[in-house]
This record gives sequence, C-alpha cells and structure tokens, in this order.
Amino acid sequence: MNKQKGGQVRVGVGIMIKKGNSVLLGHRKARKEKTESWTFPGGAVDYGETCHDAAVREMYEETGLKVNSLSFIGLIDDFDGAGHEHWITVNFLCEDFSGELEVKEPHKIEGWHWRDLDEMPDGLWGPCKGTIKCFKSNEMYERKV
Repeated sequence: MNKQKGGQVRVGVGIMIKKGNSVLLGHRKARKEKTESWTFPGGAVDYGETCHDAAVREMYEETGLKVNSLSFIGLIDDFDGAGHEHWITVNFLCEDFSGELEVKEPHKIEGWHWRDLDEMPDGLWGPCKGTIKCFKSNEMYERKV
C-alpha cells in the first residue's frame, strides 16, 4: 500500500439540506485551483468533535440554519490517487431545520440556492455527487479513487 508522504486522512462532514425535492447548494466564489462551484454545507471535523456535532456546527456556521434532526446518508472515501488529498466524508440528511437562511461565510460562498434534486447544476462538487448517489440508491458507501 502506498502512503502519502507527510499526509494524513482527513475527516469531514457534508449536510444535504432537503425541502421537498429541493436541496440547498452553495455557489462557491471562483478559485483557480477548484473547478467545482456548487457544494453542500460542510467541512472538517475538529479533534474531539463527533461527526454529528461537526455537521450541526458547520450547517449553522455556513447557512444560519439550525438542525432539528439529522439522519445518516453514507460515507464518501475520496482519494485523488496522486497523493494530494484523502478525505473520508460522513454525510447527513437534514429535512428538519429552523432559522433564516443567510450567507455567513461570504469569502467562500456567493449565495445559497434551492435546486431540484433531479436537476443538479454543472460543476457539482464530487463528494456531493457521491452523497446524492448514496441517497438515491440507499447505498452507504461511495469510493472515489
């Protein structure tokens, strides 16, 4: 097994916020190293934090929405093969939330938009594609190498 030099596996969370058949997507600000421009709320799990608590925190920090309940969708094992990054992303579904939607990290996200789950935009971030696949197929694991 090859090991990434000086690297480590990182753990993150993603939250698919769903209302009817629509999901909330953030449109990222343009960054030359990233081509994917649409993403779910989420981020890295802090040391000593549960994945559930990280999802609650990230959702509020990014959208201003408060989680009333979460359910597990699945895991994305995302390794780029070139040794740059390896992320395990724990994905959750949130259909029960409260609060006012806002852009709380304008340096990262231009805006939040409700998009039909069956009509995703071009430029959807890879782990979001995997999350939707897990959600629709009821499979709990997606491997991207």
